[in-house]
Amino acid sequence: MIKYYVLFAIAIVLCVTYALLYGSRLNKSKDHDQKKRLRLAPRQFIALVLIVSLSLGLSSALYDRFNLEKELIESGTDTIGNTYLEDETRSRSVLYVASEYLIHFGGTYVDDGRTIICITHDAPEALITYLTSNNIPYEYVSYSYNDLLSVYQLIVRDSKDMDGFLGIGIDERMNTVIVDSDQVATLNERYQTYVDENILEIRPSDGLTYRD
Repeated sequence: MIKYYVLFAIAIVLCVTYALLYGSRLNKSKDHDQKKRLRLAPRQFIALVLIVSLSLGLSSALYDRFNLEKELIESGTDTIGNTYLEDETRSRSVLYVASEYLIHFGGTYVDDGRTIICITHDAPEALITYLTSNNIPYEYVSYSYNDLLSVYQLIVRDSKDMDGFLGIGIDERMNTVIVDSDQVATLNERYQTYVDENILEIRPSDGLTYRD
């Protein structure tokens, strides 16, 4: 649906632009015969071509972004296996945060023997109080672990029908999904929305690798 809205908007822009350019020439003309012979000047024609090119480029980018966001939403409706909730070997504090504050929990990583719990910037005061009162080290991140899992799941699904995927995993310290690929440029273009938002990083690789 959004594709048609964009195309309709482009048509309106072109019509308005042409009307303004043509109207300007009409206002300067002196007689009726001259009005009939009016044509767009080369400079005006070039301006129209540029407008058309920019409009088509914008519509293509918007349509691609819409499709990716739609796929992500659809993948998010599936049941996501949160490894933290399924792993009983995790510490009690990690399991508590992952279960009680799922949308704010960003994963964990180990630094100098300490487990750092990642939480999103909009984490509630109750969660911060729990962490500080129990002397649990934490760090703010942009995305929850479920956000990362959603992107991970989307790309895993795409990898079944597309070439260039050599490995995929979640880097909880960097708070991003990592993809190893031998077609970096192609995948960067495909997933530009997520790359620009720093939730996805596509790295070059010339061999078969796997990530967990």
